[in-house]
Amino acid sequence: MKSFQDSRNSDRKMGHVLICSSLCCLPSQDKPLGVIQLRQANACFAHNVTGHPNSLQIISPDGPGADGKTRNLFVYSEAGRDIVEWIVAIRHARLCLLKVTAGDMLTRDFTRAGYLDKTGPTVSNGWRRRWFVLDGRRLRYYGSPLDPFELNDIGIGTIANGYAVHDEITDRRRTAPQYGITLVTPERSFYLNSNSLEDYKSWLSALQELIDTPIEVTSITM
Repeated sequence: MKSFQDSRNSDRKMGHVLICSSLCCLPSQDKPLGVIQLRQANACFAHNVTGHPNSLQIISPDGPGADGKTRNLFVYSEAGRDIVEWIVAIRHARLCLLKVTAGDMLTRDFTRAGYLDKTGPTVSNGWRRRWFVLDGRRLRYYGSPLDPFELNDIGIGTIANGYAVHDEITDRRRTAPQYGITLVTPERSFYLNSNSLEDYKSWLSALQELIDTPIEVTSITM
């Protein structure tokens, strides 16, 4: 497989070796660039993000160069069969882990992913377009879809924990966009805007459903 170009690395050929519960990234035959522990990783097809028909997205909090952040890794192959075999192998490895350790270990598709406009915590902050990914109870946003690291990672709790979502911008001091959304967390409120009615309804529904759902023990670590 090959990795996509990002702000740090050029497009390059990489070997990947799946060993039990780990995925090793090998840019050469010398030594691994890094090791991804599959226990906390998620993998899904990424053709709608990369534009390449045979691509895969792997997210891991302990990926190569993560340095405490969540590593966002995009890889592809010229052969569609290769990428299918890789995602099957990764999911099978996680299934084997599930049989040993129990809990919600299987990879899954993201609940929602797409562009939203976001403004900062102060009234003077302008609106900026960000790429948002809702993965389980984690809402992450990036400068662009192929960025290796998130700009922020927001944990989503329940109403009982002080979380809420509103179908408008609740801060009346701000300019209210047509499809405004306010996500309330115990630390601060996040002001978002969708560019279409369809996306607006989908994001509202996904966030509200998550907030209304009690937190399971396995959801905390995923």
